[in-house]
Parts: sequence; C-alpha cells; structure tokens
Amino acid sequence: MKKIIAAALIMSCNFWTLPTVSACTTFLVGRDASADGSAYIGRTEDTVDLKITKLVDFPASKKAGTFEYVDSGNGFRLTLPNAHHRCLVAPIDDKDPNYWWESGINDAGVGFSATETIRVNDAILKHDPLVTSGLCEENIPRLVLPYINSAKEGVLYLGKLMERYGTTSNEAVIFIDNDDIWYMELLSGHQWAAYRMPQDTYACIGNDCLLDYYNPADKENWLGSSNVIQLAKKAGTYKEVDGKFHLAESYTPGRRDYSQLRVWASRRYFNNSKAGAYDVNTRHEFNLKPEKKITLQELFALSRDRHQNTSLATDLPGHNTRPIGIDRTTSVHFLRFHKDRTPVMWLSQNAPEFSVYLPIYANASKLPKEMTIASSKYDDKSLAWELRLISDLAVINRANYAQPVRSRFDALEDKLIKVVENCKNPTPAEADKMLQDVNKMALDTTKEVKTELITKVSQDVVLSTKNLGRD
Repeated sequence: MKKIIAAALIMSCNFWTLPTVSACTTFLVGRDASADGSAYIGRTEDTVDLKITKLVDFPASKKAGTFEYVDSGNGFRLTLPNAHHRCLVAPIDDKDPNYWWESGINDAGVGFSATETIRVNDAILKHDPLVTSGLCEENIPRLVLPYINSAKEGVLYLGKLMERYGTTSNEAVIFIDNDDIWYMELLSGHQWAAYRMPQDTYACIGNDCLLDYYNPADKENWLGSSNVIQLAKKAGTYKEVDGKFHLAESYTPGRRDYSQLRVWASRRYFNNSKAGAYDVNTRHEFNLKPEKKITLQELFALSRDRHQNTSLATDLPGHNTRPIGIDRTTSVHFLRFHKDRTPVMWLSQNAPEFSVYLPIYANASKLPKEMTIASSKYDDKSLAWELRLISDLAVINRANYAQPVRSRFDALEDKLIKVVENCKNPTPAEADKMLQDVNKMALDTTKEVKTELITKVSQDVVLSTKNLGRD
C-alpha cells in the first residue's frame, strides 16, 4: 500500500512544474454585499515550494520595554514594544514562529491578511527602488498585527513603516474590523495607497494593482503616502481615465491573462449578466455591487474555481489558463467580521479544491494539536498533511476522484456553517470546545475520504495493468 501511495504521489508531482511565481488571489466582501450581513476578507496563499499551514496562538504581553526584531530571512532589524495584543495566526513557516503569519485576528478585534504580490512598472521602481533589507511579505504581519487597534490604524501604522524603511517587494494587504475593510497596495520602494471598501461591494484581485481613482482629498475613503501621484509623474507613467488620476493604469506595466482571468472569474460568479466573454484588455473596476447577496459557500466555490463550464477551463486538453484554484495553494482563509458576533477565521489548510474550510473563533486558544503541526515532512498526525495527501491523490484523475472527495467535504462545510450560525458569541471555553468538536469532525471525515480514495486509486492501478503479462 505504501508503494502504491508513493507511486501516486510521484504521478501528481507535475504541479510543482508550474511557473515559479509566488502568487495569491485576494477576496473582499462588504457586509451589505453578503447574504449573512458579515464582512469578509480572504486570500489564497500560493507558494512555489511545499509549505504546510498551521495554527498558532501568539499570546498577549503586558511586559514593559522593547526588543529588537530581526528578520531571519533578509536581516531587517526593527525595535518593537514588548507589550502587544494576543493574535490567532496561521503561519506557513515551520521553523520561525515570528515569520510568514499570512493571516490573523488580534484581541482588539482587527483582522489582517498579508500578502498578495503585485506587479509595478520598472519605470516606477527606477525612481523609487525596492530595498534589500526591509518590510516583506514574510515579516509584515508580525510587525503590524500585534500593535494595532483598528483597520484604519493598521494602514497608517504600516504606511509609516513603509515610508521609513521601505519594502523588498510590491505587495497588497487587507485590514478588517467591525466597521471597515481597508485594502492597501505597497506600490514602490516607499510609496503606498489604501482604499476603504464600500460595504455594498465586493472585489477580487490577482497579482496586479487594481486600485483605481485615487483621491487624496477624500480622506474618509483614501489614504496614501505623500508622493504617490508625483512619483507617477516623475516616472512618466502618470495616466488619467475620464479626466481623473488612475492609480492602476499609472503603476501597472500592462494587463495580462495571468491576473485578468481571475478578476473575470469573480465577475462570472457575482455579476454574470455583465461579465461577457473574457478579454484581457478589459479595464476592470476595483469593486462592484454584486447582482445578488454573496454567500459564504459561493466564496468557497470561487476560491476553487478553475474556469470550469467555460471554453477557458484549465482542465481542458492543451489549456494552461491561470485559475484561482491551483494545486500549489498551501492554504486559504476567509476572516468573517459581523457587528454582533465574534470574529471567525474560516481556514483551509490546503489547496481548497480537495480540502475543507474549518471555522476557528478568534477567542479560541486551546488549539487542537492536529492543526498546529507544520512539519516539512509528511506526518499522519497533521490535519494539513492529511489534506495534502488527499489532494495529491485526487488531482491524478479529477474525472474519477474529484466528485466523491468534494461531495464529502461540501457536506461537512454546510454542517459547520450552520453550527457557526447557531453560535454567535461563544465564551472562550465554548470556543475551545467547539474547535475541538470541529477538529474531530474534520479528522473523521478526512480519514473516511482518505480510505475511500486510496482504495479507489489502488483498484485503478490494478485494473490499469490487468492485461500485462497475460497470454
């Protein structure tokens, strides 16, 4: 059996030959655009090598004084306060607990997702270059989330760090609290801009700048560094649309299928009557009002989208279109914020196509051990690794293996959504108990799916060789 599994895994390893780009997809949904009155931010974390996501409880501290933070990757140093908020975080690094947090919610009621890598014009970077040792996608969450008390404060806090220390790469990040969603783009070595999402709209962004009509005079809805417009003029990339400065047109080097396809996918889901046929040259608005209220299940489905039921379906022979749902996704999260409810992190600890989203209340602190293991080698005690194994087996033959896996996990998600709906504000003890129950349901379902899938793969291996060696 072990040899069969190993052979199956080798067959599935072709997904590691995809383009070596670290790339993610961002999702934003305002509370008036959602079916349950919650605001959501989310993001796929797509990596170029094998990463395993874990849950971590980063405890609060009231200790006085400061300490020197040192980035274990680029050597960046920064003096930070010892006192900080408690954070529930989902890192993808198995060695450094202060590194690559990806998503989190602190005990001040602020959620954070970081980062989505974005492209910027070479001309922009010539005039404001990236730095070699500074802010980066690996360290930004640790430097910011423990010290902020609102979404807007998070933007201003990170903005000051940007202007002083600079960034090693261009990124987009999201802040959320019970009042606002703020989406922020790090546009050059030191310049940035951020937009307060209207609550009746949604957005989907895929590795390119998408902020549009930046207006520094509208301080209620726009924030930014002082030279965002001036830098574009200096670089010769300044552009207006309909007589107004357009941030994305000025900072992005041009539209590409790689990003535009994913924005178009969200339009097919939520504004289908106007989505039309795909055209790479379409100038997409940053955000839109959906044609109907968006459900959490629809967000889950969008995170798994592979352009199925279109002529551009990724799985059609000879196609290599960039979908949202790819096999090199290491995790996906949706942070749910509702004015009358405890925040929840819905987390898939693997590529979501063949995984399950599990709810973790922000005030849960007794984390199941199966959710906290992030070994770089396969570990059957890790829920993330078990989901990774199921996914790697299922992608071998989506036609035969996808539906049985997906149907079981869909049923579990539907059940868990109802559980969360019926438990709006659990005490910490209730949140811990619920997480233990959720973990058990996930482990039981995963074990059943894994058993059925391995059996099916083994049967198919035998059947594929039934005529070999026969007279």
